Amino acid sequence: MKDIIPQVLIFSTQRSGTHLLASFFEQHPQIHVRGEAFLRYERTGTITENIPGKLNMGILMYNQVLTMESLGGTLLQQKIIHLLRDPKAVAQSRLQVQADKKVLRKQYRAHYYEGETLPQGGIPDLSGLEDLARSIEQEQVKYKEVLKGVPHLELHYEDFVHPGRSISILDQDIQVRILSFLGLPKSGIPLYTKYIKPDTILRKTTKEYGS
Repeated sequence: MKDIIPQVLIFSTQRSGTHLLASFFEQHPQIHVRGEAFLRYERTGTITENIPGKLNMGILMYNQVLTMESLGGTLLQQKIIHLLRDPKAVAQSRLQVQADKKVLRKQYRAHYYEGETLPQGGIPDLSGLEDLARSIEQEQVKYKEVLKGVPHLELHYEDFVHPGRSISILDQDIQVRILSFLGLPKSGIPLYTKYIKPDTILRKTTKEYGS
């Protein structure tokens, strides 16, 4: 079963930029990006396999560790990129999704195509923001402790997503850090994403609530 576990895992919690980070590596000739590798299995009971000859990269959420282990994977035996984001920002993003689902009748999309108009979202109820942020922080601390002493790369969302600026090309120093950790040479091409950070609506709610 080991041939279905990606060799590289972007490990984090929901709304931390995992899909955005993974999207940069879709153009790299030596990397195959599988997205949330275990989500399909949880929904359908099937899972895609790795592509031979490629370094297969997948996303693993904190709450999917047991799913991966049931398939023969071991967290501490994979190459782990531990992606962290400010807990309060993660909490606000999750609450925004909940508000948008009420207005748009579906989950608000995490990424948007460059130039696409963002639909008007809902206004989140931030009364539970602090409690949710504390819970997220505790989860982050837990897995930082689990990974202590094990070779892994810790990366922060704020390292490559800059406030007030939509992102398309991954900063060169971040590219070098990740590719060096993966044992791959510098890509030789810009690593870009066709998506933008959907902060148009979030910027409005941040201003309104003063967070």
